Amino acid sequence: TDAALMYDAVHVVSVAVQQFPQMTVSSLQCNRHKPWRFGTRFMSLIKEAHWEGLTGRITFNKSNGLRTDFDLDVISLKEEGLEKIKLNYEPQNKVYDFMNLRLENEQVGTWDPLSGLNMTENQKGRPANITDSLSNRSLIVTTILVSKYVYISRNTAVWESG
Repeated sequence: TDAALMYDAVHVVSVAVQQFPQMTVSSLQCNRHKPWRFGTRFMSLIKEAHWEGLTGRITFNKSNGLRTDFDLDVISLKEEGLEKIKLNYEPQNKVYDFMNLRLENEQVGTWDPLSGLNMTENQKGRPANITDSLSNRSLIVTTILVSKYVYISRNTAVWESG
């Protein structure tokens, strides 16, 4: 997922640069408070971008610049671990396979900014995630005394983390 997001981010910047050929960049000092003279125009070009990227539809809110109209797959962590993220995008529904990873996870829902979390039922009849297999079970937790983290308290008051 990180590789796909990075690809889409670089693509947004490259398209904005191509649309503004008269933009120049001279060396900028980190400690100066003077803004880059093309900064406002450059940001507006980025906010106007819209296309189908590797991570889905790319559009930005014109006022705050945040990405809009996207959804995320919610995947289940299995005992074997997480091996791949599936990247779908419309309209072709192509699946991109980055870095030769194998598709071994299971999509259990989606999330988008408008609808929120939408969970789907597990079709294989097994727990949707590893925490389901631990429900209603007694566990024995073993540790060692470690200064500041695990210690014997002489205080009988109940402590709660904040």
